[in-house]
Amino acid sequence: MALETERALGPIDILVNSAGAAKRYLPEELNAQAWHAAMDAKYFTYIHAMDAVLPSMRSRRRGVGCQHHRYRRQGGDTDSPAGRCGQFGADARLRGARKRLRKVRVRINAVNPGATMTDRIREALLLEAKAKGVAVDKVLEDGQSRVPLGRYADPEDIARVALFLASDLAAYVTGAIIPMDGGLNPII
Repeated sequence: MALETERALGPIDILVNSAGAAKRYLPEELNAQAWHAAMDAKYFTYIHAMDAVLPSMRSRRRGVGCQHHRYRRQGGDTDSPAGRCGQFGADARLRGARKRLRKVRVRINAVNPGATMTDRIREALLLEAKAKGVAVDKVLEDGQSRVPLGRYADPEDIARVALFLASDLAAYVTGAIIPMDGGLNPII
């Protein structure tokens, strides 16, 4: 796909890499197949996309990669250890790539969003409301009340930061992982 895109439109200068969602399992339900599926969704999607575009970026000494991956600070979200491992692997790949790519002036950064109002979150809200026997609005209000900024992110919030990281306005930013969780997890 990368080669076809470059043939049709020219060199790829920007890669926005957004992993798929890994299914959640309780730790006692995890098996080898579940671990493989999570790594395919959360880790190898990054690897395959990066491997497809980075050689051209390296040779041209130009390009920007922006990963989108969601994880909470270590110790959170214990119902998704396989997905968490995939995300930490993607983070490790970003840090390693940053060191190798800086010599050829290819920048790579990541956006780490918290809860974002997507169809996946809406589905989770519906399921939680049904399980608790309450209105969806109540579940949403409770969830957003835990976020210091008082709301979940809109997809446009995340897109604006990815756009900034891909632009020349961030020409001196590389290896950064930008938390976007409304202040939920303090980062220093």
